[in-house]
Amino acid sequence: MASIENRNEKYYIVFSKRIGGKVNKRRFLLKVNSRREAEKLKYELEDKVEEFNIDPFSDNFNLSFLEDAIVNKKRTQFLTVKEATELFLTQRNQANETTKKGYQRHFNMMFDLIGQTLPVAMITENDVRNLCFKEGIKINTQRSYLRHYKVFFNWAYEQGFIKENLTKNIKPPKEEDTLANKIITYDQLQLIFQSFDNHVIETNKKYSYLNMDDKMIWFKPILNTAFFGGLRISEVVNLKWKDVELEKFTLLVRNSETKTTKSGKNRVIPIVDELHAELIKWKEKTFVDVNHYVFKSPRSTDSTNIKADAGNISKKFKKFVRIVGLDEGIVFHGLRHTFATNAFKNSIPLPMVTKVLGHKDYKTTKKYEHLVDEDIKNAFRSI
Repeated sequence: MASIENRNEKYYIVFSKRIGGKVNKRRFLLKVNSRREAEKLKYELEDKVEEFNIDPFSDNFNLSFLEDAIVNKKRTQFLTVKEATELFLTQRNQANETTKKGYQRHFNMMFDLIGQTLPVAMITENDVRNLCFKEGIKINTQRSYLRHYKVFFNWAYEQGFIKENLTKNIKPPKEEDTLANKIITYDQLQLIFQSFDNHVIETNKKYSYLNMDDKMIWFKPILNTAFFGGLRISEVVNLKWKDVELEKFTLLVRNSETKTTKSGKNRVIPIVDELHAELIKWKEKTFVDVNHYVFKSPRSTDSTNIKADAGNISKKFKKFVRIVGLDEGIVFHGLRHTFATNAFKNSIPLPMVTKVLGHKDYKTTKKYEHLVDEDIKNAFRSI
């Protein structure tokens, strides 16, 4: 069907076809540097012509397409784990930076286990199991690992980088119900505030020269915003005064280029009376401009606008959780869990709670209904 010609040290593939007793030929320049490479490429091109049912004598015949198909097939056989993960992250255009960083953390764990240069096609199902189900890791953490790796290996399979979906037969372990241990009640929050007030009194005695920022005057307003508004810590620190409409009793969690929400949408949060009173007092103390952050860093000035540090806030909160002896599972995000649970206890409909929390679907929100059901069971058991 085809042969190789060498003209002036350039190699051509020549397709021959007999038409009406006459042999017609078409020559195409090959991207090779030796006769051996040319012969090898010829056999592969012949296979591709047959595979795609293409006529080399057609006006639409494209040799470059076939060569690229062969090169890409070879490349996928040797695509390294690191190259595959980088390509995956590049193609996740819809994912925000937080989600991409989450995937990168999981990829770094994979690099630690199998390295970065192993061809992705050589990863085995057992490798994935070893990644997800290490000893000493909590069940919910294992489920999170598998959830991330499933997305990656599904993608790799669809791209043709691996011959089979490595996570197809791997089932997640049964989910632990640890949410109840992360809930913080109103009384527990007041206990934390009481401990904080005692801390402030002692600090004032020892260090009377400290300014308001050093005295953590933001502590109660920030915690109340999360507790009564159901905001994530990242959403709290990204609030600006233009997003807080005290007259309308609403605040806006804004999706922007610099800070994307998990749902990718803006959402309006109703401000309850207790939070409203807190924010009025806070505005009187700190307001500079509508474009300034509601909770600013101590490094902020009237002319510089720097938001508070989310990590520092979480650490300070955890410090007082431990001081008052609450469950070790309680973290700052527990304030949001409590908001959701309280919403159901007050008979707010599921779609409305889902919208205020900014969840993409009802399934995520329904887990809080389960906690309310448990409260009802326990109440009747005590009769």
